[in-house]
Amino acid sequence: MKTTAPKFTDALTTRKSIKCRRLSALQSTDPALKLSENRKDSVQSAMTVPQEAADSQNSAFSEFFDETTDRISGTRFLMMLQTGAQRAVFSKQGITISIPKDALPEGIQNEDQIEVIIQKDTDGGFSFSFSINGTALNSLPDISVMLPYPNDPAAGTLFLCDESSVEIPMTGYDDTAKAASFQISHTGAYTIVGKEDAVSLAQAADTEHSWSSHILLIPACLLILSAGVFFLRRRRK
Repeated sequence: MKTTAPKFTDALTTRKSIKCRRLSALQSTDPALKLSENRKDSVQSAMTVPQEAADSQNSAFSEFFDETTDRISGTRFLMMLQTGAQRAVFSKQGITISIPKDALPEGIQNEDQIEVIIQKDTDGGFSFSFSINGTALNSLPDISVMLPYPNDPAAGTLFLCDESSVEIPMTGYDDTAKAASFQISHTGAYTIVGKEDAVSLAQAADTEHSWSSHILLIPACLLILSAGVFFLRRRRK
């Protein structure tokens, strides 16, 4: 009995070892077990990887407004056209620009991004830009512009001048708002020019020239007067 017990124990140990090896081999080769492990990996991946997709979906367009810029969605822009008699109106720093629907390209969508920049210059002029989804539009016909102006100028005396030195005459004046109206056809920089300023400069130049002439006559008059006094004294002698 004592000689056979160790052999029986060794046999059990050997059988257990063989079973463990077979089970290990089965786990490494059984497609069902591999599929189960893959499913676990997929679930774990689905819980951790989609963060970028979530961030992309949640990164919605944000509208922006400040002293010079309006950055709005296509939805808001289309609503502005609907409620504004087919015109979108933007006002910055006392300058109002009205853009008609007919001046815009067709097919503006709700998800589009519209940017309007109106920058007032120190000389009373302004610059204006308009873009859709980052693409600037230069030609925008029949745009109305209202600029602050202190008094109603005489007809044909107030103009806007674009970057090509083309003069655009005033089309109207709002005495209540103290603003002059113009019709422009493209974006860019504009300066305001009053023809009366040129007339005033001409008159000032004429006045200065007249005074210069008078000043030059004073020495001549003094010289003549001195010569007359000298002649009279000699005659008395």
